[in-house]
Formats: sequence, C-alpha cells, structure tokens
Amino acid sequence: ERALNVAAQSLLRRFAQRLTGFANAPLAHLWRNFLDLPARYEEETARRVVRLGRPPLQVILNMTGMPRQSYHLPWLDARPLAMFQEE
Repeated sequence: ERALNVAAQSLLRRFAQRLTGFANAPLAHLWRNFLDLPARYEEETARRVVRLGRPPLQVILNMTGMPRQSYHLPWLDARPLAMFQEE
C-alpha cells in the first residue's frame, strides 16, 4: 500500500509540473480542481475512449492539451487511449 501511495503521489507531482503555476500546489488541491470529475470509458475496436467531464479549473487543463491527447499504456494491448472533453 505504501509503495502505491508513493507512486501515486509521484505521478500527481509530474502531472502538476505540466500545469502552469501549479507545480507546488497541495495534492488535495490538484485532485479537487483537475482530477475529481466524471468520466465515461468506451471500448472500441481500434482504441479505448475516455470522455472527461469538466473540472473546476478546466481552462488551465485545456491549455496543456492533455485532455485531447492519445496515450499508449504498455501494460495493455496496442490500442491507444484517446481522451476527449465531454460536450
């Protein structure tokens, strides 16, 4: 449990470094304002799709371009994980 906690904190810190002005923000603040949001997950033949809700500080998150990117998760198959903002 401790190892997962350390890994999660490290991942959240790396996420914060991509957000202008939030590199030293408290982890709870980052969670509440950027990550605590509804999302829908869909499996497609060629990709996995995540449709994200709107976090309180969405404008800052959108400036990074992270919600509109595709990611490859090496522990899954080769299909990319595509993220989109819910309309």
